[in-house]
Amino acid sequence: MNPTNPRCRPPMKPIEDCGCTATGTVLANRLLRLVPALRTGGVPACIGRKLSAAVDQVERKQVRHAALLAAADALDPDGNLSLWHVSERLEDALERFQGAGYRRVRAGHRPPSDLEQHMIVLIEIPGPRCRESIYRELAQLIAPSQ
Repeated sequence: MNPTNPRCRPPMKPIEDCGCTATGTVLANRLLRLVPALRTGGVPACIGRKLSAAVDQVERKQVRHAALLAAADALDPDGNLSLWHVSERLEDALERFQGAGYRRVRAGHRPPSDLEQHMIVLIEIPGPRCRESIYRELAQLIAPSQ
């Protein structure tokens, strides 16, 4: 690097090894360090747009996961069914509702039931619809709490 050349950039700080940042306090602290720069416009728009899109995606996924768990609870309130049977019931319920009920509810012809409110979210936020994929998604959501 030639320090007399005005086009040369100063050396960048080395990237610190942040370890696993998938979740928890390490990720929260890293995000908190970005907040002042975001508030003052210190983050380039190209990075801000990507960050915003990632946050939007996470929020949609959280809403979908909550709806998926609530729909599973509505279909098996006693918790007696296997996860596979709940997935089968949910797949069937989604197919039936999307076939006719969804359009009627969306058109305002009738209010949705509690289960249908959750299914509306599952229809409108892209995600698994077949029983195998629903099973895998439910298993990932339920396994950490066990």
